[in-house]
Amino acid sequence: MAVNLGIAQNYNVFVFGDMNQSSDSEGRVAVGGNATLTNFGIADRLTNSNGTDTRLVVGGNLTYNNGQIFGGNAVVGGTVKTPVYFNCSPNCGVSGT
Repeated sequence: MAVNLGIAQNYNVFVFGDMNQSSDSEGRVAVGGNATLTNFGIADRLTNSNGTDTRLVVGGNLTYNNGQIFGGNAVVGGTVKTPVYFNCSPNCGVSGT
């Protein structure tokens, strides 16, 4: 029996709390709390949206140590504590505070 996951079905990773991870996600990532990502690639298997699609959503603060977001944007509700690198130019970036 298939279950409708709503908006979560668009994400490979959907976390309600904090996330501390060092790996990759071939698709979109959503984190409700703070995210600490190390050597973490996001959305490398998705088609490049040239900045029209959000690939990472973080409700709290983002610490991104040595990784990159492919083909889309990031939305962060808190602060971004380290640089975020994108494999998408010139239209990709981080929005939020």
